[in-house]
Amino acid sequence: MKPLTEFYRAGKYHQPRCKPCHNATRYRDLSPEDKTRRIATIKARKYGMTLAEMQALVGAHDDNCDLCGKPDTTHRKRTWTRQLTMDHDHATKRFRGLLCSKCNIAIGSAGDDPDLLRKMADYVERFR
Repeated sequence: MKPLTEFYRAGKYHQPRCKPCHNATRYRDLSPEDKTRRIATIKARKYGMTLAEMQALVGAHDDNCDLCGKPDTTHRKRTWTRQLTMDHDHATKRFRGLLCSKCNIAIGSAGDDPDLLRKMADYVERFR
């Protein structure tokens, strides 16, 4: 058995893999394609899908927000990219659709509460 000094710490606990094994699988050492695939796999698992299911869902999408119908143009690292967010129900973790960052933030700010979102819409309509 290896001594604890051979393991990285995470707060008051130690990592399950020793330093050499941990360093051999570091995220930053992956190729750009492998990083993209790893991120996609993690997202798919988070929403209870396989990677193939998620890729089919995103691939069949028209790159527009499911709520407002506009493409998402978010400024990231000095380039303009389309980055739709995978919206999900926070209670069930069930995937709901692909939203632009503005719509996703609006729903999240309302705490996913349909009654509050209706009140917000009524409020905006009152002053048109």
